[in-house]
Amino acid sequence: MTVELNTSTPEAGVRFPWLQINPVSSYAQEDLQSAVVVPVWFTASPEDSQKEICKLLQKKGGWSNPQMLFGYTATSEWKDLYVYFDHGDGKSPVNTVATQAFKMYGLNGNQGTIDWDQIRGPVILCRADPPTFGPAINPFESFAMLMSGRQPPSNSEPRIAPFESKPFPTAEEIVQTLAFFKDKQASAVAQKRDHHRMIKLQEADRAADPQRFPHPASTGAYFGTDVRFASSRKLEKEQHQCASCGVKRFIADLQRCSRCRGVLYCSRACQKVDWKKGHKNVCTEKS
Repeated sequence: MTVELNTSTPEAGVRFPWLQINPVSSYAQEDLQSAVVVPVWFTASPEDSQKEICKLLQKKGGWSNPQMLFGYTATSEWKDLYVYFDHGDGKSPVNTVATQAFKMYGLNGNQGTIDWDQIRGPVILCRADPPTFGPAINPFESFAMLMSGRQPPSNSEPRIAPFESKPFPTAEEIVQTLAFFKDKQASAVAQKRDHHRMIKLQEADRAADPQRFPHPASTGAYFGTDVRFASSRKLEKEQHQCASCGVKRFIADLQRCSRCRGVLYCSRACQKVDWKKGHKNVCTEKS
């Protein structure tokens, strides 16, 4: 069913509970900006349940099979977006840019496999809450719950919240996110950030109850979306910085010099600056 959706152009710097990304295949700045709009037609609250949100998407948007995805913005340490799209839409234009940016997990946060192919039509998104848990919860016992983003049952003990809540997103933040994932495999970026987040959650839990968790997180294990285990010391070494501007990023978010493969940059612009500053004099093609 085709439904006319009323949208408006977002004002610069203004935060909105919901934003919509219309189908777009170009990464030109003006095209990305034009694709991000305010879904005036969608009146749900971000605090509503997923069931209520999906029901309203069917009723007002004419979506046949609304589904939710977790998403990361460009620099977030935790999954800070809930992204909805019509998984049953087989006719609308492919939303190439949104597919590239949000192909991190399966439907409804499925960690095991990405069980969808592409996004057609618009997506709407809102800010997700940061992960929290009670100090009595062992991350090993609560792995599936924490990795899925679901909150543990409330109890009388204070909750640990190592990550601060974020305000509603701006259109600029979403445009930046779409551009950020242009040349990246979103699932690999998400997995790396999941690893780091689990270490931070484990450290926070240990700080709250050192007797229950006597060993530092740096000697323990970390968790990824593929349920692998490895030394967290390796993870600590994988936090690098751009050789040009010095900004720190997860290694999956940086790109290597394509010639020597030994220097990391956060963008092509920084790579060009560093090349002119002198990297070209020491860069040796990797054999």
